[in-house]
Amino acid sequence: MILHVGTNDIKDDTKSAEVVAAGILNLDALREAKTAYYKVQFDKVKHDPKQAWKTVNKILNRKQKCPDINSVKTQNGEITDPNELAESFNDYFTNIGPDIAKTIDKGNRNFTDYITRVTSNFKFQAVSESKVHRLLLSLNPGKSTGIDKIPAKIIRIASPVIANSLAKIFNRAITSESVPSEWKAARVTPLHKKGPRNLLNNYRPISILPVVSKVFEKVLYEQLHDYLVTNNLLSQHQFGFRRSHSTASALLDSTNEWFVNMDRGFFNIAVFLDLQKAFDTINHVVLLKKLDFYGLETSALNLLKSYLANRTQMCSVNGTLSRKKLITCGVPQGSILGPLLFLVYINDLPNSLEYSSTRMFADDTTLTVSGKSVADVEMAINYDLANVKRWLSANKLSLNLVKTEYLLIGSRHNVNNLALVPNVFVGDVQIKRVRETKALGVCIDEFLSWNKHIDKIAKKVSSGINIFY
Repeated sequence: MILHVGTNDIKDDTKSAEVVAAGILNLDALREAKTAYYKVQFDKVKHDPKQAWKTVNKILNRKQKCPDINSVKTQNGEITDPNELAESFNDYFTNIGPDIAKTIDKGNRNFTDYITRVTSNFKFQAVSESKVHRLLLSLNPGKSTGIDKIPAKIIRIASPVIANSLAKIFNRAITSESVPSEWKAARVTPLHKKGPRNLLNNYRPISILPVVSKVFEKVLYEQLHDYLVTNNLLSQHQFGFRRSHSTASALLDSTNEWFVNMDRGFFNIAVFLDLQKAFDTINHVVLLKKLDFYGLETSALNLLKSYLANRTQMCSVNGTLSRKKLITCGVPQGSILGPLLFLVYINDLPNSLEYSSTRMFADDTTLTVSGKSVADVEMAINYDLANVKRWLSANKLSLNLVKTEYLLIGSRHNVNNLALVPNVFVGDVQIKRVRETKALGVCIDEFLSWNKHIDKIAKKVSSGINIFY
């Protein structure tokens, strides 16, 4: 067979080859241009991991708008009307604390049994114009806007002009022992956590307060925090919301104790307490009385009483705003002062313990007992869990027993050759034993091998490397 190749065919093939070559060159040029572009973008944010990941998400077009909430199930049936959705979420969020408080056993102890009155005293002082100016300049211009619709960016820009007036308003609030009601109104947005999107309890509230109110809170916070720290009134077992303390320091403190006990041939029982909606169930009367015990004078107590009282919130769902509703308990979500007040509230929990050491990161609390035999640690932890239950009842708090669990930590030889498994109880409810758990973001197992956590980090790193590649 003879193959005939025409001149036109040769020309076509040559042209095709040129097109392919040009395409390859263009692809190379495009790849180089993209590489140069990405390098510039990442160089801008190389010292800011948060902004770096925002850049990654932007490049990969990952940023997605949260989908609308179309319906929720309630006791009265399914709701789809926008106004009813907003009202339902607002009712749910404002009733979480009071509903839980109704179910708490009063117990036979008083919260004052665990706290001793201090001899120092404290009252809020007037704030200077220069201090207010500095606080205004430190505002993050990207922060969300509250119900008053005054953005942080505008307040920051106007700080040289408004600092003097705001200082006078802040000082008037301090001397009159009264917080303006406009500063106590929050705008709440439901944020889906996990599970079905039509169930109210699968959402958590994101609370936004007016920017000016948070500046005023910062003034109060700094004075009260300095007083508590200077007088060494905050528990050494508390690692949350404190300078020079973190989840890392809490975990290091815990694991160091567990390792030392393992080296001695001891067993550790570590109970991970899950307080039920602790921030939402704080009782205002108890909190103010505790602040009184910690030395706050009447003027300071009256100001904080005004700060806590008659707070309201409106819930925003799909752009629809609910009516205002009163908040009767809990510390203000999304506030500056709220976390510090919570620390004061839970500060005396360690005073209820006899055998256990404890570490707290806000409401995340771990109890540890150690001993040569399982029987010894079982007896000790059950005794202190009964003490904790009494403390919680006296302070109108409760445990989520479904999520409260314990680890028996020891050497492989000791744990694998157990004669009996300890039975751990809170009241009449037995606490489940787990082989591994997640504490403050770290996976911990009964041998402290860290294998699970290392695997988890390796997967994250591998995913990140792939993204950057």
